[in-house]
Amino acid sequence: ARLVRDALDQSGECVLIGFSAGAAAAWTALDGFRGPVCRFLGYYPSRIRDNPDIDLTTSTTLVFPAQERHFDVGALMTDSKKKRMSMLD
Repeated sequence: ARLVRDALDQSGECVLIGFSAGAAAAWTALDGFRGPVCRFLGYYPSRIRDNPDIDLTTSTTLVFPAQERHFDVGALMTDSKKKRMSMLD
């Protein structure tokens, strides 16, 4: 996450795409980030469940598997949607 944040601090406007651990690192790096990232796409970011209270200000799309044996995908998706909706209010 620190390396991603360092790269974000040095970049211009961008689209950030992460897969699995990379998506979780990007999720963490974007916590409170107010830079020029215009969009974040995270695929299978299962470890975001460890950091549910991230303060995201960028447009975010998360893609989850249909099921995961380590956690309840539906609950995580619902929590993520609620958080994003409250940020839009």
